[in-house]
Amino acid sequence: MFPKAIRRMAPVCLSVAFLLGGCTYPSAVKELKANTPSAPTDIGTPAGPLAVERLKKAIEKAETDPKAQKFWYTGYVKNTILSRTTTSMFDGIVSKPEGYLVNARIAAQPYQYYRYHDKTYLRNGDYWITAQEQPLSFDVWKGFDDWLPFLTDAVQLPSEKIMGVDTTPFQIKISGAQWLAGSKSDLFGDLKKEIADRPDMQELLKQSTIKTTIWVSNEGKTDSEKEDSDLIFKYQTWIIIPLPGAGYMDQEVNYTFFKYNDPGIKLPDISEVEKYLLY
Repeated sequence: MFPKAIRRMAPVCLSVAFLLGGCTYPSAVKELKANTPSAPTDIGTPAGPLAVERLKKAIEKAETDPKAQKFWYTGYVKNTILSRTTTSMFDGIVSKPEGYLVNARIAAQPYQYYRYHDKTYLRNGDYWITAQEQPLSFDVWKGFDDWLPFLTDAVQLPSEKIMGVDTTPFQIKISGAQWLAGSKSDLFGDLKKEIADRPDMQELLKQSTIKTTIWVSNEGKTDSEKEDSDLIFKYQTWIIIPLPGAGYMDQEVNYTFFKYNDPGIKLPDISEVEKYLLY
């Protein structure tokens, strides 16, 4: 049994983490102690206006650039509450505007998730069933443009190779309260109403930490490399939310993207999926 404080606050923490983590998270805390300080921002330099514009361009290209609409990806979502950790693994292909195919392992259970335009199906075993987007979305870019209001807070970290591609990491660290105040997402409408007369939740958001790092490809020497610059090749978001009197809840999302615009990316034909549809 959880102590009373945890039983009371854990649902709040989970709902806050779900909403705040719409697009990303950072790496797990090794020890969960009641007074553990939030993780410091990694050593870097202020991004500056040009770097901020580059980061903004990368986020926008993820939605609009024709060369960024097809890619492979792999990653995981890790949740830690006190000493309990669960990790869900994901890999798949995205082919916009058609949809995506995701191989997932959630709570040690393997699944396949298939979206084709407005149709969504889930496979467990030999058959497919009709799925719902909620409560878990498999869209890796869902809500990602919510970071746009916070780009001026970014710091630039030393260059790093991701999947053999030279990239520049940019990092943003804010509190949950800052995120809620600055975000324009309609996902937060209900949460804003809920905390209006809840000082305990307001304080929880102030004490929470959200840190995201986005790895953006650098401009190469060839024409092809120049065209492939300013694409996102990795992101990691870390959310730490205190459990009053008990420790911390930690949530991490970590995704790597590769083979942008790969001609081999092709979603299964919808008829082949619906052939094995139970309901």
